[in-house]
Amino acid sequence: MNQVSELLKNTHVRLCDEEFFIVGCEPGERQIAVGIAGEDGVVSLVFLPREVTIILTARLWQRVGGRFNTARIETGYRLITLDISLPWDVVGYLARVTEALAAGGVSVGVISSYASDHLLVGEEVLPAALRILKNLGCRV
Repeated sequence: MNQVSELLKNTHVRLCDEEFFIVGCEPGERQIAVGIAGEDGVVSLVFLPREVTIILTARLWQRVGGRFNTARIETGYRLITLDISLPWDVVGYLARVTEALAAGGVSVGVISSYASDHLLVGEEVLPAALRILKNLGCRV
């Protein structure tokens, strides 16, 4: 736990200024999703056998959303980046973050990338999420 506490103290919290949407669609629209992959504003594409998930800015969705016929959309999210390059053998870092957020009543979606983790939180709970991260020792 001491290693995790030290890592949290070295974590810079970066907040993206834009609103994000989480979009789920049917696998038949995979090629449409691939077509927007290079657009500025796409954060994540996940292709699974039964669904495609796209996380992108509201601004981009306004431009490309009409291409999708089966979209299910969750709106009003903000993207928080936990800006620290974590070794892949670290145990408990993300658990500590998500447990603290859960204890504070903050629902969170997590995107893990090669070097860092990103949190999607609802706009209405953003102040609480930032306060919790600060209380964990992160640099907000």
